[in-house]
Amino acid sequence: MDTELYFKDGEMVNKIYTSGTKYVFLESESSILTDFAESNRHLVEINQLFDSYLFNLSNLHSFYELFFGDNIRKKATAQFAYEVEDRISINVLTNNLVSAAVTLINAMEVFVKWLSENNYLSQFDEIKLNWTSNAYDTSFEYRFFFLLRNFMQHNHLSVSVLAEADGKIRCCFDLAQILNTPHFNMKSEIKKELKNLAKKMEQGLYKHSGLAYTITIAKFHVKTLDLYCQYFEIIDTAIENICTLCNSCIDSNKNALKGSADELEGFVVYESENVLHAFEPNPDFYCNKFAQMKKRAHEIYSQDAKALEGIK
Repeated sequence: MDTELYFKDGEMVNKIYTSGTKYVFLESESSILTDFAESNRHLVEINQLFDSYLFNLSNLHSFYELFFGDNIRKKATAQFAYEVEDRISINVLTNNLVSAAVTLINAMEVFVKWLSENNYLSQFDEIKLNWTSNAYDTSFEYRFFFLLRNFMQHNHLSVSVLAEADGKIRCCFDLAQILNTPHFNMKSEIKKELKNLAKKMEQGLYKHSGLAYTITIAKFHVKTLDLYCQYFEIIDTAIENICTLCNSCIDSNKNALKGSADELEGFVVYESENVLHAFEPNPDFYCNKFAQMKKRAHEIYSQDAKALEGIK
């Protein structure tokens, strides 16, 4: 992700090494600095991934109007550089959305695990059990879209277009077609669940094994937002602790503020594993940014979860 700026050895780096000032941190202090830099790299990256997910959702809405049911309709303003069937464009937009969501969730898990391994949080397995594993166990849509992501990565189209009439396109996730796709394997538990659901649907009112497109997407979206909000609650104390430790380290090493190279005025500069690192020593700024990210996540979740209330 775009979280860092790299330089080759050059004039600026030479200035730092030849300025005659030594920056010697205790091992524990160096660890605090690297943890602060790494945690903020994760924070920025995950925020970018969340924005990428929202962009893909906005992209879907910019091309199609989604109705709660099987129907969607291409917007009059929708324009593609090349003419493609709705079947293809809907599948590509859906694929991008689901992939972005899964990438976001995986990145959050990686960061939480890192915090746990570095003793800023409790055991990761315990956290995951009550967080993403719980979502998998309790949300059908969550399980289903993790399966679909794997399905789509094997170059299969997950959305079936059943009919087009009066400008509306009837779409669904056809369980029977997914279950009977050759050369695609799935875990026995979810395969059994989908078979039972498909059978129940085929015996019902619509005589068809298709999951309604919009409501299934909407439920997965709200669950993704829920996990994102939980992520902030999980790491809140850890981020505060890292910022406090970094502030203390900087206060104890005022000479670490580099001023001899104009490009790094006011930066903390330190060396780790023969690589020179620099970052702005402003933990309070990062804590405030964290609070803004958290607030935004909860606002979006409240708005979108409310829109889903009462719809089954």
